[in-house]
Amino acid sequence: MKKPLLILTSAYVASRLILLFLAGVFLSSSGYVRENWEGNLHLERSNPAWIEALYRWDACWYLEIAEFGYTSTRGHLEDQKFGAVPFSAGFFPLFPYAIQALKPLAGTYEIAGILAGLLGGWLAVAGLFLLARSALDEDTAFRAALLLLFFPSSLFLSLPFSEGFFLGFLCLGFLAMQKNFTEGLPALALAVITRPLGLFLPASLAFARRPWGMRVRALAAWALGLGLLLLVFHAALGGLEPFFERQSLSRGMATGPWRFLIEYFRWEPKGWFSWKGGHLDLALALLSMATLALGPRKTKLPLEWNLWGWVAVLVPLCSSLLSFQRLLLPAFPLFIYWTGWLPRRAFWAALALSASAQIYFLYRYATFQWIA
Repeated sequence: MKKPLLILTSAYVASRLILLFLAGVFLSSSGYVRENWEGNLHLERSNPAWIEALYRWDACWYLEIAEFGYTSTRGHLEDQKFGAVPFSAGFFPLFPYAIQALKPLAGTYEIAGILAGLLGGWLAVAGLFLLARSALDEDTAFRAALLLLFFPSSLFLSLPFSEGFFLGFLCLGFLAMQKNFTEGLPALALAVITRPLGLFLPASLAFARRPWGMRVRALAAWALGLGLLLLVFHAALGGLEPFFERQSLSRGMATGPWRFLIEYFRWEPKGWFSWKGGHLDLALALLSMATLALGPRKTKLPLEWNLWGWVAVLVPLCSSLLSFQRLLLPAFPLFIYWTGWLPRRAFWAALALSASAQIYFLYRYATFQWIA
């Protein structure tokens, strides 16, 4: 097990260093979309291009919360978007707290955020390998982790976003259940305070084919995370109402898994990277559902893993396709199923294409163009 994990770590470090370099090159050579820069939170301090290029969209909000807290009154345009509900209330606390913890080591908040993102990305890749290895052969687990690493939107796992930590904690929590290792269940609590999707974990945990005591302890870990989350938001916002109201304001009110189609056909203009009318998001949504429906016929995974895949895919689709390319990343069974479907030669060809697409995603992100 040590050798594949060492290879994955080496591939992760080397590929992320290349992406950091390319991000600076893309921004320096192509500039950025001024309309998006002016209309969204962005870095205010002067930074080298490779740092500036990594802070777009949500990344800037995590940095803002880490430095100024949830109730910053610095007058950002986005803070006026939802009236009395702070825009920051939509971002869960673990990642900004990780930035705060790393700041003394990093020297600046910007570098601390980059380090936190890189650490979270490695945790996600290593966590998926260890989890898949617990149920399948080592080769399949290794290739599934590689596919995750070079999947186009997996770029966000290594940026100053919370996706890396969330997927990493998620995999470690499911691994603890798989191994009947109670001491590892706090990872589930950490997942709950990392991203909103963690609130839906009981839909998978409650049906796990594990001893009933393990299921109870896993649900207790989830409840602990929920309690900590509510305490943090109550202390930060002076109450829980802003937190609950904020959850449906960006994506739209969730109604059912058909809602993404309604929003897709209503939204104009459409395009491959459109806000709620993205062709790529729609294709990935349909492919993801087909994969989860057909995948178990060839690759047998624990029931709770497959249930979680459905939760991770359907929950965002109940409102819109907004950011779906990024939000599907926690649906880790997809990467295992896709790996199992692809013959070895086809897998390596797909991996090369995927890595190339990831570089294009980086170009769009660094130049402040919408991806996910």
